Amino acid sequence: LGGGRVMLDPRTLAKLLDGLDIQLADKVLIVGAGLGYTVALVSRMADEVLGVEPRDDLATAAQAMLARNGTHDAVIERAPLGRGAPAAARNS
Repeated sequence: LGGGRVMLDPRTLAKLLDGLDIQLADKVLIVGAGLGYTVALVSRMADEVLGVEPRDDLATAAQAMLARNGTHDAVIERAPLGRGAPAAARNS
């Protein structure tokens, strides 16, 4: 992804998601959404997913991928990572 950021390998990501025990009623915040792969996976496990991504190019690519794949319960918001959840997430 550049800038010292990388995607987790599939096995590591699967172990992480399994350990989180995400339920269908959960609302999940993913900080550093990258290309949206993790957001797409989690959207199949949870009620709502918000991915935060600071880079315009990655946020745009991730949102387009979600739209192409019919993922309607997840969004990508462009915002700095160090500020925590965007206001929209805190108010829901």
